[in-house]
Amino acid sequence: MRESLRLQPAGKDDDEFLLRVFCADRAPEFAPLGLSAPQLGELLRSQFDSRERQYRERFPTADFDLILHNAHPVGNCFAQRGPDEFVLIDITLLPEHRNQGIGTALVNDLIEAARAVRKPLHAHVLQGSPAWHLWQRLGFCEVSNDGIYRQIEVPSGPR
Repeated sequence: MRESLRLQPAGKDDDEFLLRVFCADRAPEFAPLGLSAPQLGELLRSQFDSRERQYRERFPTADFDLILHNAHPVGNCFAQRGPDEFVLIDITLLPEHRNQGIGTALVNDLIEAARAVRKPLHAHVLQGSPAWHLWQRLGFCEVSNDGIYRQIEVPSGPR
């Protein structure tokens, strides 16, 4: 599996793919609004544009990468590898590529990279998300909770 995975910096030409990944992940949460397809598309595009601006402003030196599996884009991985901490900003796979170990392999690589330089790895997960069980299995623990998101981390020490 690992040999078939690679990260590649996302460029402007990749915005439509990144939007597709975002929509595949977020459209179900907006479905109860009962919007028409064009309205939903417009809302998701607005949410995507806002998120991209926020991420790039907050993490100007982060790596904004495409996840390639067998040389085909299957998702995104955005991570800050900073002098004080590592932050997993976002990792999202297209639905048909989930539950195959891709995300786990990439998160484990990031955990190991952070540990190699003795830095914690921080992330956040939506309260009530089934992904919380995955994060726990990977060694993350909750460090705070604002009622919407759990702030989580893997400490900088050995596993």
